[in-house]
Amino acid sequence: MGKPLIHDHDGHVDDLIACVILWLAPEVELEAVGISDGHCIIEQAYECLIKIATFLNLEGVEIGQGAELLSNPFHPSWRQESHVINTLPLFFANDLKKPY
Repeated sequence: MGKPLIHDHDGHVDDLIACVILWLAPEVELEAVGISDGHCIIEQAYECLIKIATFLNLEGVEIGQGAELLSNPFHPSWRQESHVINTLPLFFANDLKKPY
């Protein structure tokens, strides 16, 4: 069993990739993931992470969303990265696993 870890991120592509790497790393026991609102559209980032986890058949991690918008959020046009991933054809037939 690896070192227990909670990963809090802002929903951008680099953080989504880092989250998957941590989830798969044998030296880490990823226990929870938090997504902060302010640098992403939080609902899109959450859905994106669920789609990635479902596609890769990853389970066992609690995933949560921040309830409040961060101070000084990014401009809305910069917060759309997760939307691009959510619309990849790879995820069109991806039934989301429950519960996360």
